[in-house]
Amino acid sequence: EKPHSNDWALKPAPFFFYRDRSQEPDEDPTVPVTAPGRVANFPAKMHEILNNPDLANIVTWCPHGRAWRILKPRQFEIHVLPHYFQHQKLSSFVRQANGWGFRRLSQGHDRNSYYHEYFLRGLPHLVKKMRRPKVAEKKAIDPEHEPDFYSISRKYPVPYNCLPGRREQDEKDMNRIMTLGNDAPPQETPSPVEVVKVVNNQIAAPVSPMNAAFLKMNHPPAVNVEAFGNLPPGLMEMIRTNPHFAAGFVAASTFLGHKSPNGNGRL
Repeated sequence: EKPHSNDWALKPAPFFFYRDRSQEPDEDPTVPVTAPGRVANFPAKMHEILNNPDLANIVTWCPHGRAWRILKPRQFEIHVLPHYFQHQKLSSFVRQANGWGFRRLSQGHDRNSYYHEYFLRGLPHLVKKMRRPKVAEKKAIDPEHEPDFYSISRKYPVPYNCLPGRREQDEKDMNRIMTLGNDAPPQETPSPVEVVKVVNNQIAAPVSPMNAAFLKMNHPPAVNVEAFGNLPPGLMEMIRTNPHFAAGFVAASTFLGHKSPNGNGRL
């Protein structure tokens, strides 16, 4: 759909520059999202991926159904990209998402999730209106004007997640975030085992009860990421910005016998 002159008019919170498309009907139900004999485009493939229960622990809808996030980047590269996109580079996937007009949330509970006005859970017909925006149509949005999807979806809910057990969990998460605010930390925290799998691409032994309890602390201690030595830039950023992820990384390192620089298992 071509943009209109008033598409970028600033609206009151929680929308700002976002427009709700959840009420728009399928103008021609006889036209499939993907024509017979044609390869599905990027948005159509993403709907298929997000509806696959076998991939729900790797990539998933956010509770409100207006954005999606990659939970396990390395597993996404190994198990998703080769099957659906014939490559294994997450950077190429992100460029493709950007090319289709997806935007990344930079703050709040859904930080690093991607969204598009026409990409909504349970409403795949809307992707028929998606197209690649031209360079001149790509407008930057400052963090203060990013949409609050939890408030928007209270007024305009999208269809429930059809995967087993997700409806109840999404409702629980929605209520928790609406009560605590959009800055509430994600409910699920990577375990030391998953952190080690991402970092070293190998499976560690199950975590001890002590380390499991450490991960569940409500207020994990701050971590001096520079003290850990040379780490991949992406991992350093996750440790620096996500205290729960940092706690899991420290617990995993301690469990596997890797001492921190000060030698006492703490950073």
